[in-house]
Amino acid sequence: MALELYTDPRLPCPQRVHLIVLELDLDVIVHRVSLEDGENRRNDYIQLNPFATLPCLKDSTFSPPLVVYESRAIARFLAARYGPQLLPDPGNVSAIAQFEQAASTEVTTFDPVANRLVFEIIFKRFVISIAVMNPV
Repeated sequence: MALELYTDPRLPCPQRVHLIVLELDLDVIVHRVSLEDGENRRNDYIQLNPFATLPCLKDSTFSPPLVVYESRAIARFLAARYGPQLLPDPGNVSAIAQFEQAASTEVTTFDPVANRLVFEIIFKRFVISIAVMNPV
């Protein structure tokens, strides 16, 4: 399998993808990308993902290779391609509604809190150190 995941597993968005990779027991090449070191702003990464966000998945089983960014899109792609049992039956509108409800709840309830925590724990010290080194 030719899956490559560009990620920083400390962050909540990439963790969504790591979870489905583990659930499906996929063979994935992991490229750790450091936001602190600006690795997501390198030209080679920008060519792969013009938004410079994490995570980003490259599936070389497609020609040309398929590149998907945004964690929820990656998770749904992996589920559809390698683990359709994780998705609701397309003919069961009740199951689809419950799936979408859970996905929306995650987006509106869990994600904002998790992102604030990540900022406090990981990025705040980075932002403060830049401000100290480059006073206005």
